[in-house]
Amino acid sequence: DGAVFSGQFTQSFVIDSLEQISVIGVIFKPAGARSFLPERMDLLGNRHTNLQAIIGSRAQRLREGLLQMNSAHERLAAFEAWLRGRYSHAAAHAAIGYALDALERCPQLPRIDALVRESGLSQRRFSTLFREQVGIAPKPYVRMLRFRRVVAQAQAGVDWSRVAADCGFHDQPHLNHEFRAFSGMTPSQYLARKGPYTHHIALPPA
Repeated sequence: DGAVFSGQFTQSFVIDSLEQISVIGVIFKPAGARSFLPERMDLLGNRHTNLQAIIGSRAQRLREGLLQMNSAHERLAAFEAWLRGRYSHAAAHAAIGYALDALERCPQLPRIDALVRESGLSQRRFSTLFREQVGIAPKPYVRMLRFRRVVAQAQAGVDWSRVAADCGFHDQPHLNHEFRAFSGMTPSQYLARKGPYTHHIALPPA
């Protein structure tokens, strides 16, 4: 219906830009969407879900209201107000919040086992909470973070062997395998197609 929630993806997907005339959206921080939506994040992962299926007719009223506004500034202000009105203060579990912060700030990603021990939770409980609140399991999440760091470095043009070492890969073949798993292309193909937007590339006409 024109309003969609995209869960945490672990693979690339194609956006048909010819169908987009006017677009507005928000990117949530990891585990952030649970403060605004009632569903568990692991039930919404790796797919696009009609927002109306999650929050009912309010999604359609929001979209129609934004379309009637005349300026981007007006739409952004109204969208922000709508989000503030839905905010539930449902913060991530303390152990998950700590783990996410540790993973975000550490150049060499810590091992999940160490974070589980520091949390005081069992491995099973930690993994369940992580999936429910972030959308995917801890180890795939760490793999995704590592991939995103490679992509960020690749924007400047890079020595892949050095990037592999800097981002915690065993070697360049390991990096190539992970890059293809997440993006559907090799690092060299990405470099040949990359543009100004870190996580988007333009595909050639079919």
